[in-house]
Amino acid sequence: MIFYRPTDGDVETSPVAWRLQTCFLMSAMGGPLPAEVNNTKRRVKSILRTGNFRTVDAASATTGKDYLLKIWALAISCPVGIAIVHKGIRPETMANIYYELGWMQAYGRETVVIKIGNVKLPSDLIRTEYISMDSHFTRNLEAFITSLNERADYYETMADQLVANPLLAIDYLRRAYLLTGVKALRYRAKRIFASSGLATRAPNSVERLMVTF
Repeated sequence: MIFYRPTDGDVETSPVAWRLQTCFLMSAMGGPLPAEVNNTKRRVKSILRTGNFRTVDAASATTGKDYLLKIWALAISCPVGIAIVHKGIRPETMANIYYELGWMQAYGRETVVIKIGNVKLPSDLIRTEYISMDSHFTRNLEAFITSLNERADYYETMADQLVANPLLAIDYLRRAYLLTGVKALRYRAKRIFASSGLATRAPNSVERLMVTF
């Protein structure tokens, strides 16, 4: 996959700092936040931790550089994204969250929206499955995490069927690896790359960057 920077539209030619089994948490930040929002964040992190996933958010890294690029780099580096929206959230914050969610969906990440209270979703997301903060919250979020292993199995199956399209096969293997951490998927991707005739490409070429995970 080719990554284009949102700041200038140019291709990103530096390797992505992939975050294995990590969820990018998108929510309102700063304070004061409603108690139910802070409680939901704690519960999400706890449930993810039980499922062997770490969490990062916009406050997890300080680069001293462009803030938008920092958020973009975090979003594309994680295989999973969870957006938390709540009643009374500021419109500009809601817009930022859905902007980041759009990045992740466009790059094929696994995403879900958590709703706290009666939140009206944008019309483009009416068909998007979401999890409500109710008595079934824990069960539904655990089901989402469990489904990630099924997605990884699907990606591995797709890679098996794409022998004639090595770069696409490698991309599927990378997606499966980021969800599971199974090292054999990395080795398999490198073997596909080596046998594809692309090994002579420059270190910062799009093709070689695809196998750096």
